[in-house]
Amino acid sequence: MTKVHILATCRKPELAHMTSLVFDTLRIGFPTAEIKVHLNEESTVNCPNLIDLCIKNDCEMERVKTIHHEWIESLVMTEEEPFWICDTDIIFYDKIENWEFINPLAG
Repeated sequence: MTKVHILATCRKPELAHMTSLVFDTLRIGFPTAEIKVHLNEESTVNCPNLIDLCIKNDCEMERVKTIHHEWIESLVMTEEEPFWICDTDIIFYDKIENWEFINPLAG
């Protein structure tokens, strides 16, 4: 099964729309994927609908305190199977979960 990781970081309420944007089309891009949203620090305070969006999209949630590049490094070092990393400010227009890439990295 395709695995997707999303780091949701929202440092201030004015940025909530960019933190929540991906959830509008997430299941278009990844209709059957296992999705884990890493809720960074105060993101659920600054983006109050974030948990509801995760639930609506059937996402696993984990609270974290991290920096983007350290989070990516941790995933690369610990995940044993291929995975996707998605930012929160993207929109999907079509299914991409079955795209094939040449190892070891693609992006």
